[in-house]
Amino acid sequence: MAMSLLPDALANAHLWPLFLAALLPWILYLLDRRRARRVDWPAVRFFLVKRTSRVRWIRLREFLLIVVRTLLIATIVYAFLRPTVDETTTLANASVDGERTPRAFVVVVDSSASMTLEHGSPAQSSFTRAKIGVSNALRDAREGDNFVILIGDARFVRLDRSPGTPGDVAELLRSTTPGGHGFDLANAIDAALSIAEDLREPIVDVFVFTDLQTTSKRDEPSRWKFFASRWSGSDERTRLTIVDCGTGEAPNARVTSISTDETLAGTDAPTRFHIEAEVPEALAHQTWTLRLLIDDEPLFARELDTTTSPSAETTMEHPFPRAGVYRLEAQIVSREGADGFRLDDRRFEAIEVHDHVDVVIRGGEEGALDSAYYLELALFPKSRDSTPEDVLFRPRVIEEVTTASLRAARVLILGVVHDLRDAERSAIEMFLSRGGGLLIVAGSDAPPSQLGGLTPAPILEQVTAENAALSIGTIATSHPALSPFADSENGDLTRISVRRFAKLGPLRENTRTLARISETDPWIVEGSVESGRIVLLTTSATPEDSNLPNTPLFVPLIHGLARYLASDASTDEEMILGSGLQGRDLAIRLSSKPEGRSVSATSPSGDTRTLEVIETNGTRSATWLNADEVGFYHAVSPGGTRRIEPVNVSREESELTRLTADVLEQVRELTPRTRLVRDLDSAESTTRKIVKRREQWPFVLGGALLLVFLELALHASIARSRVDPSAGRER
Repeated sequence: MAMSLLPDALANAHLWPLFLAALLPWILYLLDRRRARRVDWPAVRFFLVKRTSRVRWIRLREFLLIVVRTLLIATIVYAFLRPTVDETTTLANASVDGERTPRAFVVVVDSSASMTLEHGSPAQSSFTRAKIGVSNALRDAREGDNFVILIGDARFVRLDRSPGTPGDVAELLRSTTPGGHGFDLANAIDAALSIAEDLREPIVDVFVFTDLQTTSKRDEPSRWKFFASRWSGSDERTRLTIVDCGTGEAPNARVTSISTDETLAGTDAPTRFHIEAEVPEALAHQTWTLRLLIDDEPLFARELDTTTSPSAETTMEHPFPRAGVYRLEAQIVSREGADGFRLDDRRFEAIEVHDHVDVVIRGGEEGALDSAYYLELALFPKSRDSTPEDVLFRPRVIEEVTTASLRAARVLILGVVHDLRDAERSAIEMFLSRGGGLLIVAGSDAPPSQLGGLTPAPILEQVTAENAALSIGTIATSHPALSPFADSENGDLTRISVRRFAKLGPLRENTRTLARISETDPWIVEGSVESGRIVLLTTSATPEDSNLPNTPLFVPLIHGLARYLASDASTDEEMILGSGLQGRDLAIRLSSKPEGRSVSATSPSGDTRTLEVIETNGTRSATWLNADEVGFYHAVSPGGTRRIEPVNVSREESELTRLTADVLEQVRELTPRTRLVRDLDSAESTTRKIVKRREQWPFVLGGALLLVFLELALHASIARSRVDPSAGRER
């Protein structure tokens, strides 16, 4: 250890002018001498000859007193300047004369999905390279050293045993499977340095093993500047080493999506699928094939043309023979072999197929030609002699809505809305909380106060066209329920003539207008209540309000709205059930039937867990924490109800986009003790010197205190010397 006596820095260097105060004792002394008048007294002349030596000694002590007072003021001013000195300590990893400096290791390992990318020769995943790097970094660790390991993506797993051993670290790495969702390098470094500050060892080595994949906007240069300002004053004992385990160029072919045009799949008609894939230009020379499997059975395969565009799409139709939940798996394969990142070469989805959908229609008196009559006929065409076989909807007309009547229904249609009782409104609200769909046909019999808060907008009054009938204006054909009308060959809704409609007030929150009458008043409006969907049609289903029931557009419009309302409201307007993201918590949605307080869930690899069922607003679900495998998760309730939840790798992870050069440069300059290395062998820590800055002002104030005692002693000595011992009085 080496430390200089002279200051290396002054914290308050701007206080230098205060040193002029040290001249104050000399100024006062000179002023005092000028005030004293010299008088020669002949009678005393002979007496002073004998006291000459004594007077000289008094003057010498007075001079020393002025010097001490000057030094005292200068010392106090020097303490106010807060001088600091740098103390340099050499810390060795190896033993020296039988002694070794204790050390602490903080190891962060990126376990996100991108770490499964295989590269190099021989091909190794980035996570395997990270494990080799950890072994190199801990090569010279000894008994008594402290180990903290952080493994994760957005979360971290901290080693429970403290102090641990290199064996504990290796065992934890062996039991870890990469596959998390995203890795925030800045937050990981921040967490590691925060832990390092709490450790007591004189040497703290922080290692971060990552592939330096970007996490979109979170890795902007401005954000790194903020973290660099925080870490610039980090502990001198700590050195940060970031080990790049990835590769610079990684072309990746992937399946991006499986979608469908339908909002509800049924056994009544084939279902059309759209499968999209991406093949980068660097891999376009290979022969790529897109496959679709349903319940592990190959159904479809088509060779892709990737020479003109990196994006490729293929479409196929499949009739489902029976109802149930089907597992869909799209694959992209190459004759020349797979690319290095295989997690996104497959896409998993699930689709629920129905052989029938129960629809409850609230109508009026039996036999009346009201909206309920036309709606039932549109959903289930029939004659006196026969009924259709391949019809998805099973409508049932009732006069009063009850909880029991809605138990098996997926859609409720209010064909007649007058005389709606409070008990009926309560049953409808409970039906919506379970995820049911509600279609309100607000014709001329819709009183403004009957529906309350069920409508997406309040009904103000009934409006009748004075002269000519009104036409339909803007139509949101991008909406799933109205998408068939995007092609004019399927019908043109703008040809509908409206003679009477319900005028609406201001739209409530979370509502949208799907179609308008003459570009002004809403015709079809969508809203939501809790987990349920609501669609409001401002005309009735009778010919009195419009010519819609008399046109070929009536049946496809009602079918489109009913299919949309019968679909799962949590699937974002597609009949595909949706999928979770790898590395995140997976919410398994269950049926509304009370079937016990737990479910048995199984991961793609066969790991089985018992999950607690939580009910919120009538919706039952169970959560699988940290779903780190891609594929299908199966859940079975005690009553035998089964649920399938697919999990896919996130799009961010499959982008394989590295940090930009500007960000990497800022990473290198995070702290004065930051290393960014590529060679795994260079991850091993080395002997280094640690410089600590110590402040001198406590020692300076101690010296000032000694000068105070010296000043008091000199002042007392001078006072005693002024007393004539022979006369017993002061001279």
